[in-house]
Amino acid sequence: MTLPRTVRALTASLMLVGLNAVAQTTPPACPFKPDDLAKHFGVGFGAGVEEPGIGGTSCAYRTQGGSMAKGTEFTMWVLIIRPGGDQDMIRTMAAGGPKARFEPIAGDPDGAARVVSPVNDSLADISYRRAGHVVFVRASGQGRDNKDAMVGRLLKLPRLP
Repeated sequence: MTLPRTVRALTASLMLVGLNAVAQTTPPACPFKPDDLAKHFGVGFGAGVEEPGIGGTSCAYRTQGGSMAKGTEFTMWVLIIRPGGDQDMIRTMAAGGPKARFEPIAGDPDGAARVVSPVNDSLADISYRRAGHVVFVRASGQGRDNKDAMVGRLLKLPRLP
């Protein structure tokens, strides 16, 4: 009788250790500092605002003092999907559904891909996998003419987590 209780206690302890390890590796919802984004993009940013995230965390950063004409007025989002069995399905849905395409970026160490969404063709959107997480970094509002340049800038941001 004592062996099953011991086994249950040990199992519960290991589960708590495992959950704690996952919690420690989950990055914050708003991982970038506005000043770092300002240096990277050349325009001011407000503090990140946490938003509901599908299967993980999500944060929106809005530019401050930008110009639509110059392509410096936009919103940038970071979505981090936790490791798990439904991660691929959530990635597909976050990209815009089954008709979304992931175009691989040649030679990218994290397997980054440009996301081509059937829902919003003006969205500059990349996705990659790192440390078991799927990360989306996207920008909207910069204009279609600047979309390729914005994808390049998103790819050069520090990688998460």
